[in-house]
Amino acid sequence: MELFTFSVALIAFMVSAKNAPEAFHASRLLLNPIDGVINTVFLLTSGYFMASSVDRFKRGDNKKAHRLLILAMFGGLLFLALKSVEYHEKFNTASS
Repeated sequence: MELFTFSVALIAFMVSAKNAPEAFHASRLLLNPIDGVINTVFLLTSGYFMASSVDRFKRGDNKKAHRLLILAMFGGLLFLALKSVEYHEKFNTASS
């Protein structure tokens, strides 16, 4: 299901880029690649911890599963915190 959802989003992204190349290029210049890389690391790491937590839970190691789940949630919170900073900066720049 995740792969399907991601594929639909990627196709919509490519169609939008093809239909409005000027707007796509202008929008792309507003992105911060460093924030993008950091957020990708947060998501990948959080996903790894979540998958590991499920694996540990299935093996009956609930204590380790719980710790890994906490780490997964922490990664998600870091992602949300950075996204909040990004959007705050964008709104402040747009309103100036």
